[in-house]
Amino acid sequence: MVSLTSWYKMYPPQFEELIKELARLPGLGPRSGERIALFLLENGEAEKLAQAILKVKESIRHCPSCGNITDKELCRICSDPKRDSKILCVVEEPCQLEAIEKTGEFRGRYFVLRGKITPWEGKETRSFPLKKLMEKLKKEKIEEVILAVNEEFTALYLGKFLKPLPVKVTRLGRGLPVGARIEYADQATLLQALKNRSEV
Repeated sequence: MVSLTSWYKMYPPQFEELIKELARLPGLGPRSGERIALFLLENGEAEKLAQAILKVKESIRHCPSCGNITDKELCRICSDPKRDSKILCVVEEPCQLEAIEKTGEFRGRYFVLRGKITPWEGKETRSFPLKKLMEKLKKEKIEEVILAVNEEFTALYLGKFLKPLPVKVTRLGRGLPVGARIEYADQATLLQALKNRSEV
């Protein structure tokens, strides 16, 4: 059996490096990295991809108010005066925010954690923007916080963190199976979960 190290050595060093970098992406491994690298090479797509990545790096930033991704000073949701500023939906990543937005049901604001608490992976609360969340709750006089997170440990921790505060804390309710990823749920299921959220 060929070891992973010797398998990489089958290609020129520059190509090996590309495979290794691609393999680091979520959901990919060495074999997927190899297939993508070969596709980019054979189809002349490498330059387009590189340009798209550079454009994103140059123009996209995190919204200073909620943590969503934006190319403006504030994201489209934070800059919308018609949103209900008394309800705050806390999500782990921007993809969950987008999934909830597609339901058309939620008209409040968001707070993007940009991560989750998983102590078994070494991701603890030190890197969490809890201070920023606390400031937002006080400044904007939030009345309800909806926890729309995938990771159960994150939901439990946030629930405990928010419990002493004078704010109603709810979670997405019936319609979303336990362990289901929010960004992969269909709109009807998410709509039902939003409507049937329960207090923590």
